[in-house]
Amino acid sequence: MNNSTSIGQWLSHCNLPRIDAAVLVTHVTGISSVAQFTHPEKTLLDEQLSELDSLKQRRLAGEPLAYIIGEQEFFSLPFRVNPHVLIPRPDTECLVEWLIDHIPTGCSLVDLGTGSGCIAISVASKRSDLSVFASDIDPEAIKIAQLNADLLKVKVSFSVGSWLQAFPKDKTFDVVVSNPPYIRPDDEHLPNLRFEPIGALSDGIDGLECYRQILKQVSSLPHRPDILAFEHGWDQAQDVQILLEEYGFEHSTTHKDYGGNNRFTSWTSDL
Repeated sequence: MNNSTSIGQWLSHCNLPRIDAAVLVTHVTGISSVAQFTHPEKTLLDEQLSELDSLKQRRLAGEPLAYIIGEQEFFSLPFRVNPHVLIPRPDTECLVEWLIDHIPTGCSLVDLGTGSGCIAISVASKRSDLSVFASDIDPEAIKIAQLNADLLKVKVSFSVGSWLQAFPKDKTFDVVVSNPPYIRPDDEHLPNLRFEPIGALSDGIDGLECYRQILKQVSSLPHRPDILAFEHGWDQAQDVQILLEEYGFEHSTTHKDYGGNNRFTSWTSDL
């Protein structure tokens, strides 16, 4: 046993923000942040200290905390994450809330490019009356999404493939939702996201190509969906609305996130 390093000492000298350091201590030791504050004298075991120092170096190198501990909370649910999927962002929760509130009873919903499954699973967790499907082109992403659904005991049907091509051609959906790669390749913030899968962040073209692909596939469905909802960048609302109009989905509405930024655009038929 290591008799020289207490939790309080490690927290004080680890050179990490206190909140990050506390999360790592909880992850390694199981001791809550409150207990760390009230009992900072508790001694760290040799193996705990070694693991903490290793995780600290990863965090200091810029790796997101969610990847280090393998989990990120979203919509008050714990989601497993790894470098095959984007880390769920709080801004996307406003889209989930809107879907839960606006989808009629008994509809079918598909989440395209599901990643960790956070949108599909969160909606399904509150709307058991819905038939929820999701796709992703990356089989490894589907594995983590299925794991999340299993751990959270939520029913979602996952398929591997590019957008709607993951499903039979005659399959139709009442609701189509997606948070696709929309960051422009020349965006100055993209290098800061180097630990996340680039293919889930940017289309490598203009930030709008995935919307074009999805809308083209949606237009080929045997029956037109009643609801479309797309997350996008704060400055892409008009571009997405124009694309929707080009494919016959007129009079769409853009919604703001909790920070007051344009975050997603929806279109609904006369239900």
